[in-house]
Amino acid sequence: SYCTHLAAVEPEQLSAAHEAITKEQPAEALRLLGEATDPANESSITDNNWVYYAHAAALRGQAYLRQDKAVAAEEAFTQALVWDESFTAAAEGLIVSLQRQNKWPELRDTAAAWAQQPGSRPGILLSACLAAAELDDPLLLLRFSENGLIRFPNVLQFRQLHAQALQATGQQQLALHAWAQLAKREPFNPQWWQAKAATLQQLEDSAQSRQQLAIAHALAPQDLATTEQYLIALIMAEHADQAVDVARNWMNSQSTQTPTHFTLLAAQAAYQAQDYGLGLSWLDAVAAEQRTQEWHQWSLYLASKHADSKRARIAINRLIELGSKDLRLRFHAAHLAKEMNDPISAESHLRYILQSNEAQFVHLARLHLARLYLDSQRLEEAERLLNAARAVHPEDPTVLGLLRLHGRAVIDAAQE
Repeated sequence: SYCTHLAAVEPEQLSAAHEAITKEQPAEALRLLGEATDPANESSITDNNWVYYAHAAALRGQAYLRQDKAVAAEEAFTQALVWDESFTAAAEGLIVSLQRQNKWPELRDTAAAWAQQPGSRPGILLSACLAAAELDDPLLLLRFSENGLIRFPNVLQFRQLHAQALQATGQQQLALHAWAQLAKREPFNPQWWQAKAATLQQLEDSAQSRQQLAIAHALAPQDLATTEQYLIALIMAEHADQAVDVARNWMNSQSTQTPTHFTLLAAQAAYQAQDYGLGLSWLDAVAAEQRTQEWHQWSLYLASKHADSKRARIAINRLIELGSKDLRLRFHAAHLAKEMNDPISAESHLRYILQSNEAQFVHLARLHLARLYLDSQRLEEAERLLNAARAVHPEDPTVLGLLRLHGRAVIDAAQE
């Protein structure tokens, strides 16, 4: 029977339970509402009782919500609506319980139905919009948000959702206009300028997009996400001086440690501005345990340009330890090792390249290793490498030149 599990309670108990919920005492509210009971028969239920039963169930649902028991809350609100199908407060509670369980299809259908009721509040339609967004249904989101714009023109959330829906459905010019209207209504809200920038970027208007980000950054200079987006835009446009100024202002203003990913962007800006020492100083501020492979990569770039061979070599060795298979990195490592008078390490890196399947790199490694052997008077090993190189590239001027050097070295050694 649909009368099963009705809670027979008195009005005073309802008031006391409501007060307990208001005081964030859900357990006390449930105690006051009592255990569910079965009425002796349906004829004992009067019209007035239905109101009490519906309200009791709705209050029980509110108590369960405060205990994070969304499933029990859903059942209670559903029962309340069985007793009083026009009980808007119970519908709103049901919508909240569905949302907490991520039951997006049920939330979409329930909220959409109740949003059409006369006098429904904007929150119900906003929940329908949320469900449409979670279900990745931009056309439905567009319909719900347009309905919200008509019924609740002063609720900015509907304008925001409408702009997002336009953007998601490929109507970029209309979306841009919608974001512009929001920026006009709230000119000091950086969120709208950021949204305009993103839409302009999709319209391939990078210059205008960058201008919107500049406004957003000016409005929220201490907001990391806004500063990061603006910095990226400046780097992409190769506005090196502006980029490094933005990075410097942020790095100098922070009392706490800057996230590593932002520090790497700052280092990139410094690299672009050819202020290599500044970039290295920013990298040094990153804690050792947070130094990622990308951190070591930028350390290598900046140190190489800053003529800091020792630091560059440390960065390369660390990248190799982290598993980098980049053969160009090995060539760089061999060059630095030779520059720092470490022929053993140089030979090790070049021999690693010789084991690869990249013919172009193998050929270059043979030439570099042959030159290394010539310098250390290992003439037979140099000759074997040069002959192998000539067999593949008989007209290579570098090979021929090294063979001539080898010939002279052999003659000099014989004369000695």
